Amino acid sequence: MAWRYGKLYSYRINMCELNSCFEYYAIGLSVILFLISLWLAACNSLLDFEEIGFFIDSIASWLSNSNFKVAQNGIEIMIIVAEEMKEEFKPYISTIFPASVDRLGDSKDQVRLMAKSLLLKLMNPVSSPQYIFDKLNIAFCHKNFRVREEVMVLLQQTLDLFGSSSLTISRLMPSLVKLLADPNSQVRDTAMATLVHVYKHVGERLRHDISKRAGIPPPKMQLLFTKFDEVKNAGNLLPSAMERSGWNIFI
Repeated sequence: MAWRYGKLYSYRINMCELNSCFEYYAIGLSVILFLISLWLAACNSLLDFEEIGFFIDSIASWLSNSNFKVAQNGIEIMIIVAEEMKEEFKPYISTIFPASVDRLGDSKDQVRLMAKSLLLKLMNPVSSPQYIFDKLNIAFCHKNFRVREEVMVLLQQTLDLFGSSSLTISRLMPSLVKLLADPNSQVRDTAMATLVHVYKHVGERLRHDISKRAGIPPPKMQLLFTKFDEVKNAGNLLPSAMERSGWNIFI
């Protein structure tokens, strides 16, 4: 592996060689993290690393790798870099976004979990939940049923982490309602569970919104409203569901 020594930085690595070594010899994540730690030690931050764009492009290619370990390690590295760069990482979101969405449909549970963690990191501290979900429209109609399912799980996590005020729920309602009739039973069940989860956060305004929407079979709507009632009667509505100030999420 070739090392270059410059005047400004003590540690730099030929990313093409690193990419090749990782792909064909499956270098462990600990080695990659060690190399990143060297860069961080040599620079004030990753923002000082003049080839950060090339670095991100190189690691981004790992996210689409057919070897799930390569993809998983690439995702973890991106999480570290995004956390370090914060809002300065925003211009690179488009570079990693398509592969990150596709990995929501990976056959490995751990890869799907890591993909959701990366998307949450892109929401904060890199951008915002609304910014990311505006880009996630493609996930709700993705050809892979796991992607359609996992993006709804991600929505539940987003509400729990950032609150209902972080999103304009009305923008997501058409997709959620449509998935109630998805061909895949797991997706249908997750859509129902997600709407119930949203109800916990926003309360009766959601019932009002759904009742006005066409396309939901009456039996399914009645089942959904029954689940809403169960949440309400059990006292499981969150404080945000009781605040009228939070109703702007449907505007």
